[in-house]
Amino acid sequence: MNKKLKCAIAVVLVLIMAMSAFVVFPATAASTPETASAEGEVFAGVDFSDEFSESIDLAPVGGDEPSAQPTVEPTVEVDGEPTEAPTQSPTEDPTKVGPITTITRTTASTNTIGLAWNVVSGATGYRVFWRDADVSGSGFTLLSTVKDTKLTIRNLKAGAVYAFKISAYKNYEGRVIEGSSMTAKAATTPSEVKNFRLTSGARAGTGLKWSANSLCDGYILYREEDCVWSRIKVLGKDVTEFKDTNVVPGKAYYYRICTYRKDVGGTLKSAYSNVKTVCGLCAPADNGTKSILRRMNFKWKKNAYATGYEIYYSGNNKDFTLLVDTKNLYYNSNRFKDGKKYYFRIYPYRLVGKKKTKVLGTYLAKTITITNSAYGKTVPKTYIEVSLDQQHMWYYINDEIYVSTDVVTGNYGSMDTPKGYWRVNNKAHPCTLVGAGYVSYVDYWMSFIGGSHGIHDASWRSTFGGTIYKGNGSHGCINTPFKNVKKMYAKVTVGTPVIVY
Repeated sequence: MNKKLKCAIAVVLVLIMAMSAFVVFPATAASTPETASAEGEVFAGVDFSDEFSESIDLAPVGGDEPSAQPTVEPTVEVDGEPTEAPTQSPTEDPTKVGPITTITRTTASTNTIGLAWNVVSGATGYRVFWRDADVSGSGFTLLSTVKDTKLTIRNLKAGAVYAFKISAYKNYEGRVIEGSSMTAKAATTPSEVKNFRLTSGARAGTGLKWSANSLCDGYILYREEDCVWSRIKVLGKDVTEFKDTNVVPGKAYYYRICTYRKDVGGTLKSAYSNVKTVCGLCAPADNGTKSILRRMNFKWKKNAYATGYEIYYSGNNKDFTLLVDTKNLYYNSNRFKDGKKYYFRIYPYRLVGKKKTKVLGTYLAKTITITNSAYGKTVPKTYIEVSLDQQHMWYYINDEIYVSTDVVTGNYGSMDTPKGYWRVNNKAHPCTLVGAGYVSYVDYWMSFIGGSHGIHDASWRSTFGGTIYKGNGSHGCINTPFKNVKKMYAKVTVGTPVIVY
């Protein structure tokens, strides 16, 4: 073989060997992940990554060894200064859903809760489950499925605590994949304290009481003294009374109380219930209150701190109506319905501050059935009635008022007109009254206790009623304005009852 032919054969062999370097046998195909599942099935927290086989790396084209590559890292410039290139975010796994990590209560009222939570990237929506956290053993139920990251729940119970469990989900290849959930408790605003009231206003301390509220964590009590409010006590939910002993007799105090509940958003407080009192402004002691002639004859003892007194009445012990506001220690009411039971409350009050704010104390309660009797005797429809406290006389004919007049009775403490059920025993017109140290001429005389006590005119007096009888009263008779006693004399008969109380 000549030299030229040998060279040609050698070139052909080299070419054949070089071409064989580019032949690649096919790699085994990667296995396909199983995706069979029922439509809408929820996979809570399932990780599908292990079902995929690893990828196959192919050898680089161009020889047994890869050609050398530059090792300098790429850079970007910010304002002309070289910096490292930002790290590329990892690709989101389509088979996983991120967790709920935060739940907040955005709003609350007595019947509404607003919730918000973190955004989960790639989520189709969110599932909100709930249960009544005040009911032991209650289970979660689906409340709502929402697209947004907030939800408002309405028509709830005041002061109730609910547990909410929220998770994100997404639809992937016919499956519903759910991420990790988070649970938090949220409450509605509790209702205000009911029946907040005084139980005592004694010098030793002010007693307070209220009705229990089962849907709260407790109560917060505040007091205002000298125009400054301060919290004086936080009380448990089972406590319904408190006595404030850090008080000064005769001094006015405001109290207010609220319920509270704690939840994921903090502390929720109810509206305040208020009461104002004066230390020592306690219920007056009864001094002989009774029903007589269908009236209520109230009598009570003085409270040292009281400016005056209010009397209320009710026919059902619920709805009370103001009967009178008086500075006196007695009150004789108008007539009530015979045989009916009534409920009465006598409050002392004090006017405090520059604005003369009326502050009520605790009350004296009386329950009395109205009667038309007097001193154990039934009274007919025609009779004469005399109230010593009110210095007033009424003459009823057939149960209708005929004369109503102020009078002056026996001098208080020395010659008091005797109380009791009496009857007119004599009439005279005119008449001269003779007694120890006096002789008095009168035009009209109607005696009811022997010949010593009676109803008559008194020309020597220009005024009647009030407190004249305390220091300038009669010798025991009932001094009456002339025109009124004249009118009575014309109708009164011997035997007419005279009731003095």
